[in-house]
Amino acid sequence: MKLTLKSLLVPFSNLWKTVEAVQCWEVRWTSRHGEYNFDVRPEVEVFASSAEAEEFATSLRNAFELIRHTWGDDVTVRKAK
Repeated sequence: MKLTLKSLLVPFSNLWKTVEAVQCWEVRWTSRHGEYNFDVRPEVEVFASSAEAEEFATSLRNAFELIRHTWGDDVTVRKAK
């Protein structure tokens, strides 16, 4: 797997230096844990590639459709900060 890197400026003593970090993508959704519509909690999974994040998000959307879960089935993919 090819990782996407980003540069970060961090303090080092009285100076600053640049370090490389992995660019990650977040997949966020709301999961249900009971029979009532308020029995929910936010969920997140983090991936090192956008392709894997999109594949996971598609799987979640398909699962929501399969179980006919329509309320709060928003699945978002975004670049982590």
